[in-house]
Amino acid sequence: MFNREENIKDEIILMTLSEIVPKDHFLKKVAEAIDFKFIYDLTEKYYSLTSGRNSLDPVVLFKLVFLKDFYGIKSMRETIIKNRNRCCI
Repeated sequence: MFNREENIKDEIILMTLSEIVPKDHFLKKVAEAIDFKFIYDLTEKYYSLTSGRNSLDPVVLFKLVFLKDFYGIKSMRETIIKNRNRCCI
């Protein structure tokens, strides 16, 4: 019997990142090989706990710069736009 699915785009499908991102993806290997927590110690003195705006997580910022240089992207804005939907970051 032939069934035709209607409104598939409205379905909710639960998946984990490990199901979506291939195990051998380069960025996944980088994330497994490097513990980026050391960046918090290096940048702590540049952030205030009592004043200023909420900050961007320094690890996220570092990863964006890494992606920018790795992919040869010219600007941070373009890097953010191109990597907005990448699950492997």
